[in-house]
Amino acid sequence: MDSNKDKSKMHMPDGQPPLPPELDWERMEAGILKKMDDLESGKAPRRPGNFRKIAAAVVLLAILILLVKYCTQTKVGFALENAVATQKQPAEAPAGPEMQHPPIIAETPSSGSDGNPATPPTARDTGRGAGKNGPSSISPSPETADKSTRDANATNGTNPPNRHAGSSEAKVGQPKQALTTGAENTDAENAGLAPKGTISTSVEQAKPPFEAPVESQSPVSAEALPFRTFFVEGEKARPGLLEIPVAEPEKSPTRKGKGRIFLLGGATAWGMGYGSNKPERHDFEKTTVSFHTGLSYVHTLKNNFTLAIGMQVQQMESRFELSQDLNDYKVTLMDTVLEVRVNTLTGEAQEVRGDVELNVPARRVVCHHNSVRLYQIPFAVGKTWASKKWQADVMLGGAITVFSKNNGRTLYEGELLDYDGTSTSFLSTQGKLHALLAGRLTFSITKNMGITTGIQFQKSLSNWSREQNIRMRPNLLNLELGLRYSL
Repeated sequence: MDSNKDKSKMHMPDGQPPLPPELDWERMEAGILKKMDDLESGKAPRRPGNFRKIAAAVVLLAILILLVKYCTQTKVGFALENAVATQKQPAEAPAGPEMQHPPIIAETPSSGSDGNPATPPTARDTGRGAGKNGPSSISPSPETADKSTRDANATNGTNPPNRHAGSSEAKVGQPKQALTTGAENTDAENAGLAPKGTISTSVEQAKPPFEAPVESQSPVSAEALPFRTFFVEGEKARPGLLEIPVAEPEKSPTRKGKGRIFLLGGATAWGMGYGSNKPERHDFEKTTVSFHTGLSYVHTLKNNFTLAIGMQVQQMESRFELSQDLNDYKVTLMDTVLEVRVNTLTGEAQEVRGDVELNVPARRVVCHHNSVRLYQIPFAVGKTWASKKWQADVMLGGAITVFSKNNGRTLYEGELLDYDGTSTSFLSTQGKLHALLAGRLTFSITKNMGITTGIQFQKSLSNWSREQNIRMRPNLLNLELGLRYSL
């Protein structure tokens, strides 16, 4: 390096200024080496892609932590619910101070004949009394476990027979005895200080060999149990996945439309409805098939009862035919040749014209179409029945005529009378009340639309006739066909 520098100085002409510090070779070399070290050590800025990967990993880790926390809280909640439910179960043991602590199950309930204190319960006997759902799976102290192990080994090998007097070992088909002493008595007996008479026993019924013995346990306060006991017992008491009752989702009741609109029309057959006394036009006027149309609204009440109201136009048509023989019917012949005159001198003929009246036999025929149009408001109550796509209705009510129009020709008091308007000299139709009975059958095409057919009968409760001793109460039979729309 120095030799190169010296050579550069040697070739440098005299009188020129020295190079700036930035172009000094030593500094440039040091900067290049430092840059290479930085690149090799990984201090170069990372690409944006690496930052995105790190952010995605952090988000996934946070989601996983929240999911584990939620599952843990769910299991703990189930365990607490099962423990509280177990605590609320009624106990079969008698009430007393012994109920404050869980009983300890032992297979050697009494002391031997040599006066030695009763053998403390073993760990195996202590854990046997815990049921599936019971909270009494409290582990004994290490000292008690060691003593129980030694006593169990001694029982299997070298213990004398009198040590197991009474019921030394639980066998199939034989009753077992359970020690139900309190915490103080248990500690005293383990130390060998408690008297023999302080231990109270309870005998359990024999169980079959395939059933595990279950002793009645007294309820234990949930606050006295550790969290591990809650969790383990809750998991044991929790039913299997297939045994968990799954509540079926309540099906929202199908909403039935309470309102229905009917647009109906059809043919009408009707009768005059005269009483015993009939007018003179009765023999000449006959009813014909007419028509009607109407719009009604039916509202469904409780128990499928209905209330209906609407508007209806009722057309009642008749044909008046009259035929009479006229004996003295005169016919006038106008511009008729009455006489022919002939001139005798010239022989010229001349006609004489005039009108001539003659009596001829004649027959009179009159044919006229009469009509009565009623604008009514029907109202009724009824009952409806529905089955799948079919719906039947029966209604009973009435109809009142709010407006009417009459037009025609008839025979009145021996003469032909033309009438037009609301009221005539022999007929009044406005403001009359009719009784109504109807039945309908509907077939649903869609959810709201349907085709309806039915029959309707009306009978006038008012007298239409204005003549003396004449009663006219028409009756109508309507055949209906139309559409129904459910709201």
